Amino acid sequence: MLMRQVLSASFENLQQIRANLLQWGASFDYFMLLDSNSDAEYGRLPEAYLNYQFLAAAGIKRCLRLNYPIFQPMKRFVEEQPDWYFVQISFDAKLETHGVPSQHVDLIGFPKAFVFSPLWLVLVKDNTLELHYSSSLDCGEAKLVLQKLLKPATSNGADKKEASKIKFSGVSFEVYQRAFESVQKHLLRGDIYEMNYCINFTASQVDIDPVGSYLRLADYSPAPFAVFYRHGSSYLLSASPERFLKKAHKRIISQPIKGTAPRGKDSVEDEALKTYLQQNGKDRSENIMITDLVRNDLSQFAEEGTVKVTDLCGVYTFRHVHQMISTIECILQQQMHAIDAIRLAFPMGSMTGAPKRNALKFIETYETFNRGIFSGSVGYITPEGDFDLNVIIRSILYNAATRFLSIPAGSAITVYANALQEYKECCLKAQALMDVLS
Repeated sequence: MLMRQVLSASFENLQQIRANLLQWGASFDYFMLLDSNSDAEYGRLPEAYLNYQFLAAAGIKRCLRLNYPIFQPMKRFVEEQPDWYFVQISFDAKLETHGVPSQHVDLIGFPKAFVFSPLWLVLVKDNTLELHYSSSLDCGEAKLVLQKLLKPATSNGADKKEASKIKFSGVSFEVYQRAFESVQKHLLRGDIYEMNYCINFTASQVDIDPVGSYLRLADYSPAPFAVFYRHGSSYLLSASPERFLKKAHKRIISQPIKGTAPRGKDSVEDEALKTYLQQNGKDRSENIMITDLVRNDLSQFAEEGTVKVTDLCGVYTFRHVHQMISTIECILQQQMHAIDAIRLAFPMGSMTGAPKRNALKFIETYETFNRGIFSGSVGYITPEGDFDLNVIIRSILYNAATRFLSIPAGSAITVYANALQEYKECCLKAQALMDVLS
């Protein structure tokens, strides 16, 4: 295992640490901040599911950029030298897992997959910051980095002047409705039972400040699986509330989301909306379908008899919405490698539909863009082989070199769905991110 030295210090202001991490880390060509938003009033996960307040990886010690194949080379790479690894898997990995190629060009530019061990690793938990660095680096330099990370914040880095000029292009309701009706024909024929259908809102020739935009996003919509990720000129700014897979020892956890309701104007309306979501037949049926799909996914690598649903259609409150989240767990087979478990479950059912392969084929037939990193996953792998990976949704995608910006949004289509309601749901999800930029 790669030896690392450690410097640590306690602190009081978590928002200050977030801002300092971003302003320092974004100067590297390769930087990932995993942000649990543990200081948020709403959207926190139960402590049993939370590992860190922040995990950050800056610079590259070792890396592997992957096209196809993806998972076997990734497995060999992390086995060669156990360490902390940060992982990105794009939606296009579905070609390897389900044989479904993408029909459109990815305009943001993230690779199909990327895994790297960082030059600098920052772990933040219980208001203590640990800076891990290679033994080949100078201790004096590490002390300067620690000072930067702990210094009082002077600015949130927000750049509102340029962002306010952004004009987005989207999909009209008429175009959406035609695709929706085609998908429903497949549903009525029994080709699929549910499908996640996404549309894309884009802007060209725009300049944004990724750090300032992410800080506004974290303030506006704190989420337990939020991410700031820079890969060269490509940026991901995500307020994801959803976990794809987590491995802790031999225990695997998946927490798909299906079902959303707005927050109320007061506590009485808020409770009424939570109850409505909990009892809504359409949302429950969507969630249960995906829960069954995830149970089947986990059964491919679980010890026999260990797959169980520990929380079905639980309602969790976030700052702007209530979300219906189910929790499915299992025990990983003794002979199964952790990365094989990721491969067998990818892509996540909440962003595809059921049956998964048919849904993926119809996604390529009817969607008009390449999802790229959207609907993919980012996260980390520990030296012991544990991992935690999110679902990339509620995200701003930006290429600084081409000045192209993308905000995809989607919803689940079932036989009970209404085209106008689903279209409005997509627009509302995207508008919240557009508001952050302006």
